[in-house]
Formats: sequence, C-alpha cells, structure tokens
Amino acid sequence: MTSLPDPYNYDDDNRGASPTRILSDRGIKDAISAGLIRIEPGFDPEKDRKRIQPASLDLVLDEVDETEPIKHSQQDGFNFKHAFLNRRTFPGRYVSTATLTEILWFGQLQNEQPLMLCPSMEARSSVRRLGGYIYHPGLCITAADRTQIEIGNFSCNSMHFSQGERVAQAIFTVRPRADYLWTLMHDPDHIPKPLEIGEKVRALDMGVEVRDAAQIRMLQREGYMKITPSIKTTRGSLLVHASDTAYRMRKIDGGIDFSKRDSYPKEDLLEKIDISCGYIVQPFEHIIIETIEQMELSPNVGIRFWDNILQSMYNDRLRRKDYKHMMKDWGQNSGMISLSDGWIDPGYKGGFSRQPKWLTGRRIYPGAAIGFGQVFFFPNGVGKAYGDASLGSQYQGKGETQFAK
Repeated sequence: MTSLPDPYNYDDDNRGASPTRILSDRGIKDAISAGLIRIEPGFDPEKDRKRIQPASLDLVLDEVDETEPIKHSQQDGFNFKHAFLNRRTFPGRYVSTATLTEILWFGQLQNEQPLMLCPSMEARSSVRRLGGYIYHPGLCITAADRTQIEIGNFSCNSMHFSQGERVAQAIFTVRPRADYLWTLMHDPDHIPKPLEIGEKVRALDMGVEVRDAAQIRMLQREGYMKITPSIKTTRGSLLVHASDTAYRMRKIDGGIDFSKRDSYPKEDLLEKIDISCGYIVQPFEHIIIETIEQMELSPNVGIRFWDNILQSMYNDRLRRKDYKHMMKDWGQNSGMISLSDGWIDPGYKGGFSRQPKWLTGRRIYPGAAIGFGQVFFFPNGVGKAYGDASLGSQYQGKGETQFAK
C-alpha cells in the first residue's frame, strides 16, 4: 500500500540510494542555534527575517572575484576587460565566482567529526528569470576569510548588482547517518555508532524527497498540492511542459541594473516568439517559456526543478540515430547538463516558467517536457510558507512571469 515518505525513517536507506533530505526553515534556525551551521559575522535570523525562506537561506553578494566564458571557444566579441571593471557585474555568457558577504560554515573543514549537512546552491528566482543559474550546485568554496559560489549568466545581457543584494539561496541537504559511517571508518573497533552531532542533526526539522510516482499522486489526492491541468511524471520526477507562450530576452544596452529590475517594462525586456512549429534555441539566447502547469502547494510540499536531465531522450539526433553528433552535442554542453534550475517554496500558488539552456541548439515546441521536478514532502509543514508577509514573497498568485523585486 502506498504511503508518504517519512524523513525520520531510515529503513529505506538500506534498499539503495538514500532519499535526499533537506532542512525546513525551523531546521535551519535550530541548526544555527546549535552551531551546526555558522554564519560569520554573526547572523540573527530574527532581525533579518527575509533571509531564511521556507526551506532555504538567502545568500548575499559581496563582489565578483573572477569570471570565465561559459563556452571558451566563443566569446562573441565580448569586451571582457571593460565589463570586469565593475566588481559586482555578472557578465553575459560568463560564469562568475562570487564572494559572499559572510563566511558559511557547516562542518566542512572539521576532520574530527562527520560532515552531516551540505548546502546545495540555487539561484534566486529573480536572478534566474534574467538568465542566471548556479553552475555547480554542490560547490561551496570556503576558506578562512571567504565563501564563494559560482553563478553563470546565460543571457547576452550583463547583470549589475550592488553589495548586499540577495543573489542565491542555500538548500541544506542532510546526511542523517554520516556519523555511523564515520565511526565505522575511524573507530579502532570499526563499529558504527551514533555520535552526539548525529543525534542533533537527526532531531532537526526536515523534509524528504518523494521518489515514487504513486506517492506524488498521493500528495495531490490528499490535498498537499494541486497541479493543474494534470500530473505527469517520469522516473519519480514531476514533469512540466511548454505552453504556447514564450519570450526571448532583448539585448539591453549597458546591461540590466538588478536593483531596478522592476522598473523595466516587460515589453522592453522581452519579445514574444512563436514556438508553435518548433523553435531552435540559439546559443546564449535567453528564452522564457510559460508552463502548461499551474501549481498550488501547501506548506508541506516544495519542488526543486532540474533542466537537461533527460535531454538526450528528446534530442532530434537521438530519434534519427545520429549518435556521432549527439555525443558531440553532449561534449559541448557538458556544463549545461543536469542544471539545478528553480526552487518552488512550500505554499507557492501560481504559474511557472522555464528557461531552457543549451549551446548547440535545442528544439522547443508546445507540449515539450522542459523541466523535471524533484518533489519534497515536509510532514510537519514549514514554519512560514511562501506568501507570508514577513518573507517578502514576490510572485504569489501570478499567472505569468513577473519581473519584480
């Protein structure tokens, strides 16, 4: 009989790969209070309430440390030296190594104990809609004096930021039995056993990945979420599909001032395109496609979207058995495969859009699968769901893509 997963039941871990677990907002706050996550200089979640979202921690930009082209063989005449004069610019078509205003500690440099919590990075939706994305979701570079992440800008427009703007968010994944494995490897008797840090982590409030199509449908049937017009899944992921509404970002002279993004009229930023007969996305052409699906999520469900996971299944060359060019495509798009590309908070209600990325042409048409959702269930709900007045939620109840703070 189908039942919903329990993040605190570890029996399923013995049947293969463990389901991913992530902290809720309550879990993040308790982890900070317990010293399991440290943010330096000191961070007070009560004073800066907007930083802790329903299941993530917003990350704040200090400056850009270095950049490199997304595609090294093609810089398209971009004036790299001129753009880099601004230490808080993400140049279009480049990956930027961004230094945060704070140092994020989660036990990654402490060899005397197991690593129980790991942040996985996600671009904030306001950055993603303008072309930004996280280049390596699991990469968090921490030294004694800085923490850095990598953010790519797939569009043709540079994005100009100010110090202190929120550009990304950390989703904290949980390794609930890392202490057992650690003691097995390090204890003289090689006996797995719980440690104090493990008991603290296992007591944190968290959600768990839903990896079964029957369980995803059960969430809808029991009222935890409502996906319309229908739910479609593949390999335990929720599929979303292209509608016939799509836009291409225009070239903006001088780039986009991120702090003033809500002042740009939509028609100045985007031009509508026709994908009814199929549309080939060109390299560094930032396309925004509204999905057919609309979503109403309860405080118990969040969804993380990924792009290009099954790209080869929908690739025209695979259908034509053109394996030579298919492998060439994959080689040239190695940095575009399995992109973490959008987190939807528990409590969100409204439409959704996708921004497909590919460097050698990608055909998009109405009904095409353009996103793969990793569904998470929080049995206790989250403390503050999306739409709570204290969180500064931007897009609640919007039917189409919005460009607002």
